[in-house]
Amino acid sequence: MEESEDLRSLRSDFGKDLADLISETTQTSKDLAVEASKAVDQLKLAALKQADQLRFFFDAIAPQIASSFTNAGLELRVTADLKDFVKEFNATTFQSFHRSFLATTS
Repeated sequence: MEESEDLRSLRSDFGKDLADLISETTQTSKDLAVEASKAVDQLKLAALKQADQLRFFFDAIAPQIASSFTNAGLELRVTADLKDFVKEFNATTFQSFHRSFLATTS
């Protein structure tokens, strides 16, 4: 049985449409990957800047805090319990700290 001209044309059009859809999907995926990469780079830069600011802040204020404790006659000690507690910290420990802190203070 021979294929009709209309059926061959329909298959050809379908093939072209499918190829166009695949091409568009591929390009959209690449564009999304580029945008995601840019967003990650921006977040990384912001995190590094904030870490530097915190480091500067703590470097500047730590001696003042230590001297105020010394002037008050207090001695700071790192206990084994504190060391064990801090060992449990990980990358997600403070992830929602800011939100939970704000929720308790408002």
